[in-house]
This record gives sequence, structure tokens and C-alpha cells, in this order.
Amino acid sequence: MFKQTPRVCCLPCTALEDGKKRFMKLYSLLGFRFMCVAVMIEFVLQAFVAGGGSGGLVGAPILLLLSTFKLPATRMQILETVATAPWQLKPLMGILSDSLYIGGYNKMPYMILTSLTGIISAVLVAAFYPMSPLLFTALLFFIFLQIATGDLLLEARYVEKTKNHAASRPTLYSFIRFCSGFCQLASILVVGLLIAYHVPLQWLYLSPVIPFFVVALMVYGNWAGESLYKGERPLTNLGCRRCYFTERSREDVLSPEIPVIGADTLKMRENWRIFLLAFIIGGISIGTSVLGLFEMSTTYLFIASIGSAFVMIGCFFALLDKGVAKILAFIVIQNMFSISLRAATFFFYTDSVEAYPEGPHFSRQFYVTVMGGVGILLSVVGVFIYGTFMHHWTYRRVFMVTSLLFMVTCVPNILLFKRINLEWGIPDVAFVLGSEVVQVMVGELNSMPFGVIMLSLCPPGMEASLYAIMAGSSNLGNAFASYQGAFVLEMLDIKPSGNTTGESRQFDNLWIASLISLLIQVVPLFFIHLLIPDAKQTDDLLVLNELEETTITSLPTNMISSGDDDDPL
Repeated sequence: MFKQTPRVCCLPCTALEDGKKRFMKLYSLLGFRFMCVAVMIEFVLQAFVAGGGSGGLVGAPILLLLSTFKLPATRMQILETVATAPWQLKPLMGILSDSLYIGGYNKMPYMILTSLTGIISAVLVAAFYPMSPLLFTALLFFIFLQIATGDLLLEARYVEKTKNHAASRPTLYSFIRFCSGFCQLASILVVGLLIAYHVPLQWLYLSPVIPFFVVALMVYGNWAGESLYKGERPLTNLGCRRCYFTERSREDVLSPEIPVIGADTLKMRENWRIFLLAFIIGGISIGTSVLGLFEMSTTYLFIASIGSAFVMIGCFFALLDKGVAKILAFIVIQNMFSISLRAATFFFYTDSVEAYPEGPHFSRQFYVTVMGGVGILLSVVGVFIYGTFMHHWTYRRVFMVTSLLFMVTCVPNILLFKRINLEWGIPDVAFVLGSEVVQVMVGELNSMPFGVIMLSLCPPGMEASLYAIMAGSSNLGNAFASYQGAFVLEMLDIKPSGNTTGESRQFDNLWIASLISLLIQVVPLFFIHLLIPDAKQTDDLLVLNELEETTITSLPTNMISSGDDDDPL
């Protein structure tokens, strides 16, 4: 008899089978109802409607619609940043949801309230556009507020459900980002089709109305599995009477009465540092947004953003555990030194032949659909690469490698804005699709560890607050980068506005701005070994921080790592 040779599966098949097993374990941990809520918030709203934060059906048209007002690029970039400011306000939403209960729940009421305001804002944009740029920005703010609130509170539930399964966090985060990529791609295709058929883009703002309503119903039915307050500690009654948020809650409650509005003042006193920090970050976000909304000078915004960054980093070290403070400081530094030139490059790509004879002259459909779609596809590839090959790397290694790769991918932008690619005989379309969109994939690789590291640092009982501080700090760093980019554009006199003629001079110095953006990305590299722990992404960073603080160095590895084979995920 012949000896049977064992079949060897190819690498993709092995990776697919491994991914399937990890997903099933993840499903058994989260449950069906919670997965349904996660799909609606993460994939329908956050990915399809908002495009991952500031894109999709409600984000992609922002620059297109603002350009109809003939605003300069610097002003458009600032207004877009203000419209998406709810992502920076996560700390304030986090402390409210952690400590302020309405009818015995501390997450459900906020989701329902923001869903209602989001529905009203979306209908107003669709019905009354064109409107003033300030009113348009304000209504967009409330649309993004619902999505950011749902995203924050869902992430807090992720932390709660995976608190004893640290090794599952890379799997969870990779799964979310992988599926979100395809949803973002679908939204880009929808926007592109509407542009092609000349459908008014303001109609897109009706798209979140039904999802907002469905999420409100799911949350009201408690599909997210939120527990009713059980009266372990007294709530300070801030309401005029006592009642229950839902009638069905009566049979579950242990205490005889629940305040209409009750504050867990004991939690506030015990965690006053986190609460103070959340108010500081929220105040900075609101302050800079107000400066941007009312046409304050870009110089003042630049100074305010730099000063605010120093204040935030100082508060991290004064109010938080040293290990957490280091990581938060690096997140802010990494993001704020990646300055944005988004509004100026939008006009560079899409200006007409009459406005910019030397430009690429891409159609707006190509800009949104092809450039955005190919970039999203490559970002999905980046998620797959991370989830398959990099999720066991140490944080230092993954940040160093991806940061260096991202800098390399920024070099072709300088050549493109200088129009050197045409001297080399490379068409703009080929050059853009071969260079700029690759940045999206590398940028995805660079951002993946941020999500994992934030999920790993939240202590029990304060998941929403601390995660909100980390996420809000990261988003505020991005806002600083946008304000600084507007300052650089202003200083270099790069202020295109989509005029029909004579904009060539506005792009003369765009390559210099891109070079500045590239060079300052060197700064965060010097902070990686100083601020990022030399730990694997499957390690429990809270335990590692405790061990470091108590100077216990003789414990075996299996006591500080939760990535062993016995972990169910």
C-alpha cells in the first residue's frame, strides 16, 4: 500500500480557515443581538454612512458642497474639521455615559437622544440646502454626533465583553476594520453614481434617517445588553421625581426606586482625575471648534492647537498612570505631526482646464469613486496583512515599520505636485493610483495598533470614559493636524477656491507644503522607544503597567500575557 501524503493547504486557505475559527469564537463571546447592534452601528452607520469617520454618504460630499460657496481651501478645511468635531468630543460623552444615569441606564438614553437630533438634522440638510456654510456645518455636527456617540458606547461594550480575553482584541479590531472597508467602498460607489447622474448631493443626507431610527429601536429594546442600574451604590437624584426608563425594567431592578436622572457621584470622586481630563479635552475641542467656526485667523488656530497639545500631554502625565500617559502622548504626537492638506489637494485634482491648465483635471466622480475606492480596497488589504502577519508583533516594531513606510509613500506626492511625473512621461492617473492610494493601505497598517492598544488600556467600570479620552485625544490630534495644515497653506499662499479661471498660481507652492508635511513626520519616530511599551499586541497592558509600577520583574511570562492557547479567543 502506498503511504498517503498529507495535503498541504496554501497560505490563503490556511489564513481563511484560521480567520473563520477566530470569528466563530468571537461570535460566541458577543452573542447574536449584540452582533446585530454592532453591524448597524459599525458597518451601516460608521462605515457606510460616515465612511469610517468623515467620509461615506455624509462625509464625502462635504468638500463638494462647500466648494459651491467658493470658499478658499483653508476655510473649507477648517469647516470640515468643525463638522466632524464630535469625534473629538468623545471624552465628554464618555464621562456622561459612565456617571450620569437616566431612568437607570447610562448608555441607552444618549443613543436615543442623539438619534433623534441626527434625524432632524439630516432632514433639514436635505430639505433646505443651499444654506449658509455655518448652518450647514452645525447640522453636519449633529449628524456626526449620533454616529460618534454610537461608536463610543459600542466600543465601551467591546471593552467590557473582552476584558478577560485580551488575545481576542486584535481579532475583533481586524474583523471590524476588514468588514468596514467593504462598506466604505460601497458608499463611495453610491456617491460616485449620484455624481455621474447629476443627482443633488444633499439628498444623500436622507440616508442616515432610517438607520438612526433602527438603531434607536434596537437600543430601546436593549439589544446591546446594557444592565439596568442595580443600586450597588446610591445615585444622587438630579431629577424632580423617580421612575423607570422602560416599563419592562421593573422586574429586573433590585432597588425599589431609580431616579429619573441620577449621578454616580462616588464614581466621580474616585475617578476625579479621569473626569477632569475629559473636561479639559472636551473644552479644548469646543474652544478650537468655536475659533474655527467663526473665521478666526489660521495663525490663532495654529497657536491654539500647538498650545493645546502641550496642555493635553502635560495633563496626561499629571492625571493618569504613567504607562497610559506615555501611550496617549504618542498618539497625539503621531497624529498632530501628520498635517493635512486635504482641501487644497481636492482643488488640485479637480480644477478644470480653464482654472488650472497644468493640473490633472480629474472629474469629481473619478476623485470620489476611483481614487477613494481604490484607496479603500488597499486599506482592506492592509487590514488583512495586519491581521494575518502583524498582530503578534510588538507595538514598537509595528509603529516603527509602518511609520517609515508611510513616509516613503508620501514622497511621490511631492513629485506629483511639482509635476515632475509629467516630465518623466508618467500620466497623472497612473501616478496617483500607483502612489497616493498606497498611502491609504500603509496608513491603515499604521492605525490598526492604535485601536488594539486603546482596547487594552481601559480599566473595569470606566471603559467608556477612558476609551473616550484615548479616542478623543487621537481625533483631536487629527484636528490639530488639519488646523496646522490650514496654517501652512495660508503661509504659502495656497488658497484655491474652485474659481473658473486663473488658479494656477495657487498651486505653485503646494509641493513645498507636501515636503513640510513629509519632513515633520520624522518627529514621532524619536518618541516610539520612549513612549511605546515593548510588549506584544496580545499582552494585557494594564497588568504590565501594574507590574512595572510595583517593580516586580521575576514573574513568569504566562502571568502577564493573556495571549496563551487556553484563551477561548
